[in-house]
Amino acid sequence: MSVLRKPFLYLGALWIALVPLAAVAAGTATVVDRTSGSGETMKLAWQDDGSLRINVDAENPDEFMLIRDGKVYAVAFEDGAPLVMEVSGMLKAMGGMLQNGLGADQPLPADIASVEPTGQTETVAGLPGRVYRITAVDADGERTSVEAVLTDDARAAEMTRVFMTGILSLFGQGQADDFLAALPADGKGMLRYGSDYALGSISGQAPHADQFELPAPPVDLAEMLKRAQ
Repeated sequence: MSVLRKPFLYLGALWIALVPLAAVAAGTATVVDRTSGSGETMKLAWQDDGSLRINVDAENPDEFMLIRDGKVYAVAFEDGAPLVMEVSGMLKAMGGMLQNGLGADQPLPADIASVEPTGQTETVAGLPGRVYRITAVDADGERTSVEAVLTDDARAAEMTRVFMTGILSLFGQGQADDFLAALPADGKGMLRYGSDYALGSISGQAPHADQFELPAPPVDLAEMLKRAQ
């Protein structure tokens, strides 16, 4: 699947699994995505300023999404030549469709009805967490529940903060603060969400700055599509 299509599918499904938290610091992490049944691993890298790089396939460093300075870029290499597309406009349009109920699914719930502890504990990626049952109400008033593992680990908090502030601002979604407020004070980091997503590894070591540089001048994807019509 191309760098344009697969990251959009990933971002639309994963954004609810990570919630905004307090301070921002640099680091790296991997997230295991089991939604396709293959258990693919994504790699996240972020800087103190909130810049975020997402390698949808951790084994393929040549295809990634880069969020920085309020914009998002899709980067790929074709025959060794870099191709950089600025796709912020497309993401905002997708966010509008989700808010209007035009998407196949609305990943972020309209409201959190309850977050209840199960009394169980679970260790994910070497981090201890507590298991909760999160019940959400979607835009149509339907309730769904999912099991999540939450932690107060500072590194997990930093990762989720950067991911959500970057993604939700671009999609134009505004429910993240409400989702955060519903979580327990000592469980603001998400280690696992249902059976679909789980933290694979995390490090507080800052990634090299060159991972956040564009390998070529960007082109605007929305403009490209308009001209092609």
